[in-house]
Amino acid sequence: MYEDDFYDDEEDLEPFVCLDCGVNTALNDEYYMLTGEVWKEADPDLVGMLCINCVELRLGRQLWPEDFIKSPINYLHSRLSARVLARFCGIPDTEAEELLVILQNNKKEAPQIVEQLRIKNLKGPNKPKTRR
Repeated sequence: MYEDDFYDDEEDLEPFVCLDCGVNTALNDEYYMLTGEVWKEADPDLVGMLCINCVELRLGRQLWPEDFIKSPINYLHSRLSARVLARFCGIPDTEAEELLVILQNNKKEAPQIVEQLRIKNLKGPNKPKTRR
């Protein structure tokens, strides 16, 4: 899917390898952008990529909608993993898996659905406690 659509060879994929665990964030649909402040906290050198799990381990907490910038890459709903979508919208992982199916079947309405969830959950009841 990704390789056929976007990448000519394996060299194109090298920049997407997670610095900590080695998973390819492009191939597992975990390509996203965080705010500069959050990214600098997770990766002080500001170099490389981190999968969602590894960035959360570095931060000591779960990501939340306010951690993501409003970048077009964060709104490619059909290309996000359920885990990224869950953090981006502030919903549990199980709900994100169901939401992915809904978004893929309703691509026109997807941006509105996602933005409504983000706004609703930005400071809502699903927000995880800091682990620090």
